[in-house]
Amino acid sequence: MAMLTRKENSVSTTPSEQDQTRTRLTRSAATPAPVSSAAAAPEVRNDPISRFRRWIENIIAEIRKVTWPTPTEARNLTIVVIGISVTVGAILGLVDVVLSGITAWLTGA
Repeated sequence: MAMLTRKENSVSTTPSEQDQTRTRLTRSAATPAPVSSAAAAPEVRNDPISRFRRWIENIIAEIRKVTWPTPTEARNLTIVVIGISVTVGAILGLVDVVLSGITAWLTGA
């Protein structure tokens, strides 16, 4: 005998499928209904000043979540950035000198 489930609107034909369906229906019936957050939430004002205040509060909340580096980490990372910048600058300068020499040789200048 086929059983029509309430949750899935499908037909279960084997006893094991019927048992699985009963288990799913029992679990879903046992879970409490979620509480509406709209009823518990205070009224949100949408005027420009309130929006600006919420925006600033959100910025402050995000800044508090940031993991700030220690002075030692900041110094070490600054040294790394300066070192990489000098290295890239030297490589680009060398490429510029080589390409300028090739261009001068090709144009006969």
